[in-house]
Amino acid sequence: MARNIREYPDGSSDSEYVLTAGSSVVTVSPKGAHITSWQFNGADILYTGSSKKRSGIPLLFPYFGKSAMGRQHGFGRDNTWQVVEESDSALSLLLTDKDIDDTAKAEYPYPFSAGVDVSYDEHGSLVFLLSVSNTGEKDMPISPGLHPYWAVAHE
Repeated sequence: MARNIREYPDGSSDSEYVLTAGSSVVTVSPKGAHITSWQFNGADILYTGSSKKRSGIPLLFPYFGKSAMGRQHGFGRDNTWQVVEESDSALSLLLTDKDIDDTAKAEYPYPFSAGVDVSYDEHGSLVFLLSVSNTGEKDMPISPGLHPYWAVAHE
């Protein structure tokens, strides 16, 4: 599997994994389990903005939007997810409550395990699967989301 460093206009950079299937190329960053780009037949499907948070398909975890629990869109995009399996056309990532810092634990005091699988199906379509398990005893609030930035013509 290829890996590269993406540099953004704001001066930030990020390490990412490159997945390919036929004429489709997807890049995924373990930081936030973030799809940073997707190309099909050489055309960009996703927009690359001036910063990582305004590009690709960020994962909003464990909740989207504003929350009384903590930061907007949760802490998942600010944490590095463990790469647990990789191939040329698939990547599996994992984040647990043991992987987050004390600030995130204070925001979200629930034991959990979250997995993201990015792959291609037999037709070459991109598949993004989020699986979340409550590993504790009490009910766990959750409302994850995706925030795709599609590459569209605009002024």
